[in-house]
Amino acid sequence: MRTLRSLTCILAVLVLLGLCVQPLAAQTPAAVIADAPVDKQFPPGLAMFTVPSHGVDLDAWLYVASGAGPHGTVILAHGLPGYEMSGDLAQSIRRAGWNVLLFHYRGTWGVPGSFSQSSAIEDAAEVVRFLRDPANAAKYHDDPKRLVLNGLICSKDSSFGEVFRI
Repeated sequence: MRTLRSLTCILAVLVLLGLCVQPLAAQTPAAVIADAPVDKQFPPGLAMFTVPSHGVDLDAWLYVASGAGPHGTVILAHGLPGYEMSGDLAQSIRRAGWNVLLFHYRGTWGVPGSFSQSSAIEDAAEVVRFLRDPANAAKYHDDPKRLVLNGLICSKDSSFGEVFRI
């Protein structure tokens, strides 16, 4: 009797797991696991440049989405002051049709200056200004009205709301 009850419980757990796992796998966005067809006239790319911020040039990388655009842009800010740039996440976001900008703050990873929470906010604001500049928007096919700031640790600080008040 005890063995039958144990087997019934195990079978019930396996059935429930099967029901839960299958819908999750079916919901995985294609951009996470596969490249979209490439627009041969406007292929995806990677642009490397610097963004001026308070007398210092911030190293930046822009994953440019395929297609003529304009594309919204996700600014992926890394942690305090970490190096996790989330390149895998940037690739998936780009596959979904968005540009993705990664950058180093002042005082991190070879960028001159001193790092602080307030300088990180100032640097993020300069990145937003850069993307909103009409010449840069045209060059990188970005839509300056569709910017998203996301990232780790300090980008979750509520003071990052100040970035979009420029």
